[in-house]
Amino acid sequence: EGSDGEQEDVLQRALRSTAPAVAKATTLGQTHISMTRCVDANISKAAKAVVSTVQWHPEAQRSLLLAASGDKALRFYSVDGENNPMVASAFCESMPVTAAGFAQGGAEVLAVGRRPFFYTYDVATGALSRTSKLIGREEKSWESLAVNPAHMGGSAVHALFGRHGSISLVSARSKQWVGELKMNGEVRAGAFAADGMTLVTVGTEGAVYHWDMRMHKCIARHDDDGLSPGTAV
Repeated sequence: EGSDGEQEDVLQRALRSTAPAVAKATTLGQTHISMTRCVDANISKAAKAVVSTVQWHPEAQRSLLLAASGDKALRFYSVDGENNPMVASAFCESMPVTAAGFAQGGAEVLAVGRRPFFYTYDVATGALSRTSKLIGREEKSWESLAVNPAHMGGSAVHALFGRHGSISLVSARSKQWVGELKMNGEVRAGAFAADGMTLVTVGTEGAVYHWDMRMHKCIARHDDDGLSPGTAV
C-alpha cells in the first residue's frame, strides 16, 4: 500500500488511457458470446398455442411477466428464476390473443385478436371485461395494438391497429373511439414514447411513421433499410 498521493498518481495515469478498457479479451474470442441457459419463464404452465406477446410489468421489482397466446389465455408469472409460478390467468372467450400489453401503469392489461371486440383485464381484482364494439367504427378485426405507458389522466389514448393502415385511438378511461390515424400499407406494430405524446408505427411498406398525439397527425416519416415489412417496434 502506498501513500494517498501515490494512489492518486496511479489513478490519474489509469484515467489518461482507455487501453485497459478496450484491450482484446484473452478468455473469450471475438466470434463467441457467453450465454447461460435459464429456466423457461412459463415452465410452471406453458401455453397450448403460439405465444403472441411477452411483456414485463412496468414495476420491475414485481418481476411479473405477462404471456398472451393463441389459446385465448392471458397468463401471469412471478419470475424467480427457479420455479416461475403462474400466479393468475384469464380466458378471453372466442378470441385467440394476437397482442396484449400492460396499461395504466400496470393496473390493467389490454388484449386484442382478430375480432371486432377486445378485452381489458384488471390486474388487482382479476376481473375480465369485454368491449364489444367501438362506436362509430366498422372494423371486424384488430390485428395488433400499442398501449400508452404514460399516466395522462383522462387524456391518455391507446392505439388499435386495423386493416388497410387504420389506427384507431381509444380512450384509456372509457375504452371508446376518440380519433383515427391512417398510414400506407398494413399496420404491423407500434409503440408509444415514454411520455405518451408520440406514437411510432411500422407496416408492410417498410416505412417508419412518427405521430403527434396532441395534433393527431404524422410529424415524420422515413424509410428503414431492410425493414420490409416491419413486425415490431
